[in-house]
Amino acid sequence: MTHRWKRTRLASSILAAGFFFLSACLSTEPTTRHSPDPLSSERALEEIDRKIDSGQDPGPLLLERMEVLKDLADESSPDGRSVYYEEMVQTAATPDLRQSELADQADDRLRSTYEDEFQSGESGLGVAESSSLHHFRNASILQPEESDPYRHLSSILYRQDRIPDAISILESAKRRIDPYPPDMSERIAYLYLESGQLDEAVTRYQSLVDEDSGRIDVRHALVNAFILNEQHSDAVQELRELLETHPENNWYRQSLAVELFFLLQDHWGSTPPTERNENEIRTDLKWVDEAIEQLADPDESPPADTESAYVLAQFYRNSGLYLLEQAEGLPNRIATELVSRGEYLLKEAIPRWKEMADQNPENRELWSHLQVMYLKLGLDEQARQIDEQLNS
Repeated sequence: MTHRWKRTRLASSILAAGFFFLSACLSTEPTTRHSPDPLSSERALEEIDRKIDSGQDPGPLLLERMEVLKDLADESSPDGRSVYYEEMVQTAATPDLRQSELADQADDRLRSTYEDEFQSGESGLGVAESSSLHHFRNASILQPEESDPYRHLSSILYRQDRIPDAISILESAKRRIDPYPPDMSERIAYLYLESGQLDEAVTRYQSLVDEDSGRIDVRHALVNAFILNEQHSDAVQELRELLETHPENNWYRQSLAVELFFLLQDHWGSTPPTERNENEIRTDLKWVDEAIEQLADPDESPPADTESAYVLAQFYRNSGLYLLEQAEGLPNRIATELVSRGEYLLKEAIPRWKEMADQNPENRELWSHLQVMYLKLGLDEQARQIDEQLNS
């Protein structure tokens, strides 16, 4: 059997140094001595190949070939080792070595080299992560079925804001690892979300939920993906299901309320209320009533952070103003139903906006929004006081 490997990288190094050699000039001693010097190691590899081609027992020679390649890798910088490691893996996989009693030794050599590279990668985390990238890449070549190098690679690339590269690493791992770890599937889904590839993110998260619907954290992530991708109907359905088992979750309830209004806006955006009959509008208003019900729970606790408080206040304001706007031009009877709901939402919004304005007295935008709500509710005196405050 003939064993030939392309030596493009080594050949260029030797040529640049002005060295030329022929395999006929090499020693014919049965045992090849090798050195970490690139030229000597290249000659050693040629000699090993010659002996295999001449019919000598290939097992020990192939194992020796791996040792020569390991020496060459050791003499190279981390970013220059991949060519040698790829050849090590190819050599270990040759049938003559796999079918010999030396197969375990070949595997051990790959494993120990993998561990050296992996440990070197870990030692550089947070300190020399560019070097760690090369070490982890090398480790993934030596043991492509191991998942940890890919995890580290994707994390480093993410921290370097190289999200497409991180995705590519994890996708390549998916072709090599079976079964593919669920946490790595989650990483890919999250990276697609972060990169703005929302359709793909939804697909990946949906697949994870289909595999294990009991993973609440993954279903939570799927809701986020639906919301960001403006799939309001899907978000509403998923949030309703989550609330069946987690009725105490305020984030689910607030998110459902917001998504119900987005659903209403989408619905009325295609055919506005002025082009619908009263029964159709009343059916649509059930989404509004469901949203109000979600936020009117007596057990509701206040938002845990400033951002959540702002989102809730903004929801009450925007939804209230939207209903009052949509009521314009409608017959009085159905218009009254929209106005009553819109005014209720504005009344819920005002104390929240007032609190935020008091905490940020220099923020004129907050006070202006509050003034508009007062005017919509006919609270002219409160609106006048804000006008004096803004113009003082």
